[in-house]
Amino acid sequence: MVERIKRVREEILGVLAVMGSLYLLMTLFTHSVRDPVLFFRTTEPLEPLRNLGGVTGACLSGWMIIFFGVAAYTVPLFLIAFGVKRLLGKEGHRIYLLGGALFLISSASLAALIGNTFHVNFEHYPDGIGGLTGRGIAYIAHQLLSVPGAYLFTLALFLSSLVLISPVS
Repeated sequence: MVERIKRVREEILGVLAVMGSLYLLMTLFTHSVRDPVLFFRTTEPLEPLRNLGGVTGACLSGWMIIFFGVAAYTVPLFLIAFGVKRLLGKEGHRIYLLGGALFLISSASLAALIGNTFHVNFEHYPDGIGGLTGRGIAYIAHQLLSVPGAYLFTLALFLSSLVLISPVS
């Protein structure tokens, strides 16, 4: 009986993770720079929301894009993988969580380095394609290691995250 309750709880968690990630993907794909983001952006006079996730979706997608830039699109993918693992009853390891967090941070940093090196700017990402997190880490790495060293450091983090995420190891 206890095993059955535990399995049902895992399945519910899996369904919530998959559906939540689909909601996050929807909010990220319909993100608009003109939508208000709590603590960051407001529009005066108020304009109608363009985000299909409503006010909550506009804030979530805004925060994710402000902090992680293009790397924010990986968060729903990791949530889908988590949910599918729960639905299939596979054991989750904390190393995947560490690998996912390292992947998010390293890909944001790598995107910021590429954006700074090649002057890549998009109107959709006013805080840079790596977001504030990537821009901050890229700036520190650039100051301490120079441009080639910053790329090597960031690529080492990125490849390490791929090793941690992959089920091969």
